[in-house]
Amino acid sequence: MCVKKYINYLNNRILPYLGNVKLKDLTRKTLEKYFNTVKQTTTNYRTRKENNTVKPSTVKKWKSIIHACLEYAVECELLFKNPCDKIRIKFTTTTDEKTIKQLIKLKREKINYYNIEEFKKVCGLLEKQFLEYYYSSNIDDEKRLREVGRRFVVLLALKTGMRRSEIFGLTRDDLSVEHAYFDVNKSRHYIASKGKITKYPKNDSSIRKKPLPKSILSYLKLYYDLLDRLQYKETYIFDYLSIDGMSTWFDTWQNKNNIKNIRFHDLRHTHATILLFIHTDIKTISERLGHSDIQTTLNIYADVLHDLDIKTAEGLDSI
Repeated sequence: MCVKKYINYLNNRILPYLGNVKLKDLTRKTLEKYFNTVKQTTTNYRTRKENNTVKPSTVKKWKSIIHACLEYAVECELLFKNPCDKIRIKFTTTTDEKTIKQLIKLKREKINYYNIEEFKKVCGLLEKQFLEYYYSSNIDDEKRLREVGRRFVVLLALKTGMRRSEIFGLTRDDLSVEHAYFDVNKSRHYIASKGKITKYPKNDSSIRKKPLPKSILSYLKLYYDLLDRLQYKETYIFDYLSIDGMSTWFDTWQNKNNIKNIRFHDLRHTHATILLFIHTDIKTISERLGHSDIQTTLNIYADVLHDLDIKTAEGLDSI
């Protein structure tokens, strides 16, 4: 999760309720009252006609933020123990019919991704536009770099499964043409008050060095040639692009090219799903994505695996 979201959670969902409570008064009972309140609140998107009850997974993220803050207070000996330690949030005790229906819908909600045909179409279109902007004589170098770079970022997400923050944390040492690998060892984020910052990856398992598909190597070489031609000196190879703006651009690009609309993060889901469709084993996929364990991968892609299981059964019937 990006740093900006953490700050928004603190400012909009945690501090308004707990900001004035002294540490000595921040008891388990106080926190349970807080969680019982916020789990019934709604989202506050300004661009949507209707805001629904927040997801249980979102409330759990707020809990993890509070727990981490209080854990630091314990380390600093400001608290004897963490009052957030043994709190369990229950979401199924509600009697509101609308909330119950929404919780069921969220539980059954499938991940979003491109299927194989859509994947091929999108990759082909990105590669075609990459070359058109790369060789165009009608644009200045600043626009050329920006347009080529945006399309290459999306291609990387589709063909490596890297998170957006991981892609923006890449240097030349992390993305090798000669040895055909990508090396995730840091992440890059944007904070309004600080600008772009570099952080340790999401977790230890996110640190990984994996092979690049051959289909992207020629575009990587052209991209590096363009950076050299423009005498690009920044450490991070996509530092000229807006990190948060990349998602907005991608949304606009899909609409403009009549492509099914998915989130930027869904490119990661697409990568994993395509690997499943070509019968890559789950352990390899889990390690490629940088998941902490195979169970995480199984949980996220349970529906895809179920669909594949049905096709396997149908295949047996055809023998």
